[in-house]
Parts: sequence; C-alpha cells; structure tokens
Amino acid sequence: MTNLPIIHMPLNEIYPDDSESDDSQELYDRNRGAFVDTVGCQIPIAMIPYKKYKNRQKNCGKRAVFLKKVDDGYIADNTFPNLMAALSGKNMSSISNSCYKRMDVCNEFLIWNQFKNSGYVTAYGEDYLRLPDTFSKEYTYNNVPTDHYLRPFYLHGEHELFNRSLVCTGKVTSGQHLLDYAYDFALTYRFSMFFGVFWMNTFSHNVNSYPEEADKMFEGFLNRLTYTGILENTFIIFFSDHGIRFGEYRLDPASYYEERNPAFFMWAPVRFQAHYPLLFKAAAVNQFRLITPYDLYNTLVNINTLSELRNYTEGLSEACPLCHSIFREISGNRTCADGSIHPKWCPCHKLYPLDSQDMEGMKSVVYASTKIKAMIKTIKTDRCWGCLKLAIKNVIRIHFYYNYLSLYYVVAFSMTPGNITYEAVVSKKGPHLELVGDISVISVYRGLGKCAPNQRDRLFCVCKKKENC
Repeated sequence: MTNLPIIHMPLNEIYPDDSESDDSQELYDRNRGAFVDTVGCQIPIAMIPYKKYKNRQKNCGKRAVFLKKVDDGYIADNTFPNLMAALSGKNMSSISNSCYKRMDVCNEFLIWNQFKNSGYVTAYGEDYLRLPDTFSKEYTYNNVPTDHYLRPFYLHGEHELFNRSLVCTGKVTSGQHLLDYAYDFALTYRFSMFFGVFWMNTFSHNVNSYPEEADKMFEGFLNRLTYTGILENTFIIFFSDHGIRFGEYRLDPASYYEERNPAFFMWAPVRFQAHYPLLFKAAAVNQFRLITPYDLYNTLVNINTLSELRNYTEGLSEACPLCHSIFREISGNRTCADGSIHPKWCPCHKLYPLDSQDMEGMKSVVYASTKIKAMIKTIKTDRCWGCLKLAIKNVIRIHFYYNYLSLYYVVAFSMTPGNITYEAVVSKKGPHLELVGDISVISVYRGLGKCAPNQRDRLFCVCKKKENC
C-alpha cells in the first residue's frame, strides 16, 4: 500500500512563493475549460473526518503509510464552527443568525444538499453523540438532512463501557461501525455518484481516548476500498476540526502549534489525476501552503462542478472571499488574514521563549488573570452556589512573537484553588495591553464548575456552596 498517491495538506508556516509562476492562472483556466470537454468523468466523494491527537505518526503508524504531512489551519475554537465552515463556507456569526434553532431551514446551503441536487446519494453519520459539539441542542435537525442518516441508530444503540463507546450488543465499537457503514455506503453506490460525511469522535476526542486503536481499523478500511476499485474515481478526505486542546501535553510550547494545525489530507482518484493533471499538480503544490476549512468548502464545490461538467466559479465561500479551491495554486505568501483565520488561531509565526519571571511577560500574565477574575464575577450559578475567587499559582511558560503592528505574548499559567491552567494571547501596542480572542482553558475539565448552568462558564468557575443557604 505504499504506492498510493496522496495529496498531503499544509504545514504550520507559510512558505516563500518560489514555485508559483506568472502563468499559473492561465494554466488553471486552460484546465478549467477541460471541464466542459470531458465526458463521463463522475467523481463520487467519501469524506471521513476525524479528530487529531498528539504524536499522530507514533499512534497511527499504519495509517501514516497513507497519511503524511497532514496539517492545515482552523478558523475557530470547538468543532461546530470549523465543521460548518467546511460544509457551508460560512462563519459562525452567519451560522448563528441563519441556523440557530432552525437547522432544517439551513440545510439548503450545506454542501451535501448541493451534491444531492446534482444527483448524488448523500449520507451523514457521527458517533459518540453524548458530545454537544456538532448537530445537537440549538442546531439539531428535526428532519433527515441526507438520504442516509445514522443519528437515530446511534441515539438508541450506543453505550459506553470501560471508557469505550460501543453499539448494540457491545461486540463492535462505535467508530468501527461508522467506518463499516461508510464502506457499505460506498460499495452500494459505487456505480452511482455519492457523497458521505462520517464524523468520528470516539477514538481521539477525549484525553483518555485510544487513537492508536483506530490505526489498524483505518488501514483495513482503506485497503478494502482499494481492493474494490472504488478509489479509481472516488475522493477520500480525512480532516479534523482542531488539534489537541486539553491535558498535560498542552503545557509544552509545541502544543501551541499542535492545537492550531489539525489534520487534513486527501486521496485524489486515479481518473482525476489522468484527466486533470494540472489541477492535481496545483493541489500537490498546495500541501505546503496555508489551507483553511473555507478552501475545503470551495474544493468540494469545485469537485461538484467537475461531475456536472460545469465551470467552477471562484470566491464561493461567503466568509472568505480570497479563499478558493485547492485545485488552483495558493500563494506561498498567503497570510492568516487572507484565509480568514482569526489572529488567536494563526500558526504562521515563530514563538520566542522568555523566562517565566520576565517583567514584561509577567505584565501579560497579570493582565490575563485580571480578565479571568472579572469574568468570574459575572458568572451566573445555581441558587446557594458561587464561584471562588482565583489567584495566580504559577507561570508555566511565556513566549512572544511580533509583526509590524504589535508585540504579542503567549502565556500559560495556573490559578488556585482548582489548579486550572489557562493560555492567553495578549497584544502590546506601546503601553497598552489587549486580549487577542478568548482565554483558553488548557487543563482537563474535572467538573469543578457544575454549579454554572452555562457550559462555557463551567471551565472558569470553581464552585463552592454558600453558607446558611
């Protein structure tokens, strides 16, 4: 299996724009014209996202035969904003305005609906439904969004035993069943056109998950697809929403980049490589460029236009006008702003270490801790409960980076009581300090904030019952 041609998506820095020629647009337009001339090039899609975990090569050695150098950028915290960016091309503000408590109405602009309108059979599946990360709570579907929909099965058949999510009688893990379904789905419709999204949580979402257990399972899945011949005209995309965010590993400075570089890689079918060599070449170049979920959305739209023999139009992502399909070469000078990546989540800079007692760095730590204390005062709790006042316990690391506008401090510190660890990015312009994005909690949640109804508030609150109440 070592000879499978894989497009590996990008790393954690922007490379110099050495290989992009002046006639790249001309080459793209020339190949784009071939969309109309080529007859019978059907390109079904299988899309299997999974969450990234630390030491991917170590934990996933067999998959590493297929998957190497598989990092890209992400645009927001948590799963839902990143997943919706890839499926709709919209940011979370637009999603909230349009889809809050009415996901059925919003289904029309999700990518699987576009494929369905083009004659594709569609599917969506997700395991470990106890997580509130995707289509749940305020973003729940009341009607079936795709032709095949696995949520009802997992709602009734999934249970947890010994820190493993199992289905039915417990003989099969939730993740294995999801991959088996994806395989059966592809096999059933191999002579038609299909598009499936299968989102796997169980093997890597939590700190105590076992990502290495999925290694052989993924290898078997890819091998089975290969033997059927499906991969000759089927794209397979693996991607994750974000890197590891919690746990002891986040104390390491390298985890700053790990969190901001989720996995993204693609299998390009043999038929596509033969019919569109210039597009395939552009995608191969882009494995060393900064790519976002908005580019993935544009790429999926591009693939759909290929199957319909239509011309692809640029700038289809509402949230990122400068983003485009990875089948057109991305500039090596692309910035996070070009990719609509918030400065908080931008990985395109080098961190320089400072001593944990550095006076200027400590000002940023104190500034961030003051913001936390002020926020805790506003947290609403259950009756007879309140949040304890916190104080700095120790400073774990201080780094800085800079650009032509500002100096930025990246600080990690713990507060007591509760021993909660935080990471913050603080910008400094002259004497003025300002938070860049939200403060992140990077220690494992231990249930200390259960008295706060709001899920986000629970990460910052250490509950204590009031006396005489």
